[in-house]
Amino acid sequence: MKFKLFIIPLLTLSVANCTLEPIPKPEKEGEKIVTISVNIPAETRVAYNGETGNNALTWETGDQILLAGYDGATFKGSQVFNYSGTGNKFTGTPVVDATTYKAYYPGNIITLDGNGNMNPLAADFWQQSQDGDGTRGHLKNKLLLFDEIPNPINQTFSLTLKSSILKLDISGIPQQVGELDQLIYTVETATGVFKPV
Repeated sequence: MKFKLFIIPLLTLSVANCTLEPIPKPEKEGEKIVTISVNIPAETRVAYNGETGNNALTWETGDQILLAGYDGATFKGSQVFNYSGTGNKFTGTPVVDATTYKAYYPGNIITLDGNGNMNPLAADFWQQSQDGDGTRGHLKNKLLLFDEIPNPINQTFSLTLKSSILKLDISGIPQQVGELDQLIYTVETATGVFKPV
């Protein structure tokens, strides 16, 4: 009889420990997709129809913009926005807690450090290869465009060119030189400072 009385309190204890706890609510809503507008100077971003065909100034499928989000002066992170395929529209997910943004192109190349400063670009980004006389297909892949004035996400971003692109027309090479395979040149980046390109 003592044994049976001992089991009843144990069963009561185990039932008390099996009470259901309420299911916690999700802490935040799912990510939302927004669309932004990005303008560029007419003479910069060039899409080509072939190497020497008709050219038009436009965004292309696959273009990406990197948006750096800020709350005041505090960097909150970055997100890549993808070209939507029409006009000057890009879509992506806003940075959590960001109230303003800076925009960078190309978004698939540029990275930012923990303070929102741009990391150095890979050395091969600056290299340009022109195949043959009069070709220009290489120009569209070497553009660096920024809008570093913080904007709310619902305002249009206006990118400005931060790089230079070159198209060389070379003629008059003496026959004894032979065929020109490669051209290496230097540029003066500051007074008396020359860098090979």
